[in-house]
Amino acid sequence: MSVDNSGIDLNLYADWIALLRRRLSQYGVSLPAQTNDEDVPIAYFNVLRRTLSIRPRVIQHSRELQCPVNQQDAFQELTAHATRGDDLSHFLSTKLLKGMYFDLLLEHWGIHHFHLGGARAGVRFAEGSSMLLFAHVTDEILYCIQIRNHNSFSDQELIEILFQNWPELLQKHELRGICPPRAEDRFSDREVHELRRAGVVAPIIIGQKVFAPLGGGYSTAGTGVWTMLQVGKATRELRRLDAAARSALSRHPNSTWVFSITNERAVLTSTSGGIIDLGMTRI
Repeated sequence: MSVDNSGIDLNLYADWIALLRRRLSQYGVSLPAQTNDEDVPIAYFNVLRRTLSIRPRVIQHSRELQCPVNQQDAFQELTAHATRGDDLSHFLSTKLLKGMYFDLLLEHWGIHHFHLGGARAGVRFAEGSSMLLFAHVTDEILYCIQIRNHNSFSDQELIEILFQNWPELLQKHELRGICPPRAEDRFSDREVHELRRAGVVAPIIIGQKVFAPLGGGYSTAGTGVWTMLQVGKATRELRRLDAAARSALSRHPNSTWVFSITNERAVLTSTSGGIIDLGMTRI
């Protein structure tokens, strides 16, 4: 971005929005023509949230995991991809390319669902399947919870299996000091589904323990909390950089500068070779 600071023509936010629109388009995410600038970073961070980093992962199976005979080849194919460090987005839903679609299972319980239809040459996504692998994914491990059908997104047994096999994953989310309701007063799976549709986050209750949402939760508008936190952080950082750049440029009138970020450091470089360091940034 060139800046002629005789009038300080500077709009980092507009440049950032344009950059995010290009990145979304390059990834194959289509946004409606009327999408306003405020929704672009929401779509971007939402897609980023649902996309898994490309890296090798260790496979761990829950004790309860049962794979139907007719899904075993596809399951082994998926886990082989994960072990090799291939791109697992191939096995995700085609809704990955819908920027404003929020996966409430992921936002609530931190659980991804993978299609077991098998890879197709030249096709971006695996073939749709009646059965899905429900799994919690970190940068190092693919925790395979259970294989269920499409009607299982609100089955509380999924999060219970995750806890029973890997309690350390939920430990930091425990709401200590909060007493769970009586068994007869707890939400049914159907009620969890309806609460999600209404934008209400049901607490995770396992035995006598209560947990905050492993996925971070979502708002009544249906947007993911993690996504909105990232949008807020990025917007605040852009404002800081904008103010720092304007302050620096005001001390160097009648010259042209280029703003850039290299190795997480923001700098202004003049056409005459001058450099102004604006500090580290993670924008």
